[in-house]
Amino acid sequence: MDGALVAGHRSHGVSRVMTAAGFELRRQSVAKYRQQKIGSGCCGTCGAPVLPLLSRTRCPRCLEQHRLRQRQRRRTAEEKQKRVARESVNKAVKFGRITRPSTCQRCGVEAQLQAHHHDYRKYRDVEWLCVTCHSKHHRVA
Repeated sequence: MDGALVAGHRSHGVSRVMTAAGFELRRQSVAKYRQQKIGSGCCGTCGAPVLPLLSRTRCPRCLEQHRLRQRQRRRTAEEKQKRVARESVNKAVKFGRITRPSTCQRCGVEAQLQAHHHDYRKYRDVEWLCVTCHSKHHRVA
């Protein structure tokens, strides 16, 4: 029963059918991904052994230090101002108050554009850049 129906569901109006062979292939790819993610079973920061059952790339000590740094980073006034500016632009685009152009304002290429703030205090004053120009700007600045 290699092609027997195991599960079927609808997602976003598209009907997908999972066969027994497809289910096994999916299970194997998840296992392979976890193995790659865990890698050699060592912490990516300090090299200490990591338990493979935890599916982590950091040892508990390094993981806690990483989480602490992330919490402290999120609490700064500058990070809060950046978050508010990004959310403001995203909402303005979503509700039509700002239109996202189709071409980069620096090189003119048609691509998926990113909003770049020169000053986070001016929420909606953004320059629309392609990924290449945006990364070049941040490397120079």
